[in-house]
Amino acid sequence: MPSLKVSVIGLLFLSIILSIYSLSVSKNIRVRTNATASSRPDAFMEGVVATTINQQGHLSLTLETPKMFHYAHNDTMDIETPHVTLYSNSPEPWVIDSLTGQTTQGSDYIVFRGNVVIHHAEDSSHPETFIRTQVLNLSSQDQIATTPEPITLTQPSLTIAGIGLSANLNTGMIHLLSNARGEYVPN
Repeated sequence: MPSLKVSVIGLLFLSIILSIYSLSVSKNIRVRTNATASSRPDAFMEGVVATTINQQGHLSLTLETPKMFHYAHNDTMDIETPHVTLYSNSPEPWVIDSLTGQTTQGSDYIVFRGNVVIHHAEDSSHPETFIRTQVLNLSSQDQIATTPEPITLTQPSLTIAGIGLSANLNTGMIHLLSNARGEYVPN
């Protein structure tokens, strides 16, 4: 009989250990499932062309993308190959392209990532301008573009490289933040 008691107690102990293990595993699975669900998009759009109009009723911004994904948990949108056109006081708009983008607060704040190119066609006040970088932050309400990353600014006969940029795209004022080096080659 003593060996039967030991076997019953051993089985009871083993079942308690397995129950505790089972509960901990199911709790971890539940936590991982909830975390995964919150990082999944709750909506997506294809072939997006979104337009913003300012308070005066003038065209302010156009965003074009083949795909956009919305995430409810942090109210952000991931954008594939965004193409943004900013209309300002200049006769020609500024155009921003990149590999990816992410918006917060609607389209008020956009972060562009990967092969970012900002282009402004020549107009009566400004020469044609290209700015290239890897990351660009845009406050679309103020039309302020910033980056702490290396940039290259190209205009006819002029190439400037530097670290960091702050640009008011409404006025066309561009400030390079540090290590600016330029090369002027007259035509």
